[in-house]
Amino acid sequence: MREYESNNYKIFNASINEEVIRLRRLNQRSLSLSVFYYVLSFLAIVLVIALILYLYDYHTSRPETLVSESHSDINGTMNSPSALIDITQDWTIYDYILVSHDQRVVTGTVYNKQSYPAPLRQYCYIEVNSQDKIDLIKIKSGVAIEVTNQEDYIAIVKKYCAIDGVQQFL
Repeated sequence: MREYESNNYKIFNASINEEVIRLRRLNQRSLSLSVFYYVLSFLAIVLVIALILYLYDYHTSRPETLVSESHSDINGTMNSPSALIDITQDWTIYDYILVSHDQRVVTGTVYNKQSYPAPLRQYCYIEVNSQDKIDLIKIKSGVAIEVTNQEDYIAIVKKYCAIDGVQQFL
């Protein structure tokens, strides 16, 4: 008869089982961290997109005024800029309003030393893609010399053109 040797591997088996449990816990932790980082990345992307949309909406919905200065004395009455400096040329105040991503309404008010504070000329037009220009209204010395007759453009004039009393010309 052959003699068999028996070995007791209980200590090794217990150690292996402990190592397996430790690796499972580590795997669960790394999975939890991965999910956390995915959620955090997603929230960061959503925040950036929301910020971009907010800035785009803010930029397209507010009027841009390139020049809009008024000079007032202590009593609040308007002083002619020509009293502050010696003006020898005409000057124009522009107002830009973005109507859509490729259209903006431009209003220009032209003054000179003799006409101030009343404007010499006023005009309003639509600029499409910064290239094409569609005239809406032109006013010279308080008299309308050109007014659009298209209904959809008249609505734009009423809503966006920064001309005082524009209703009387339509």
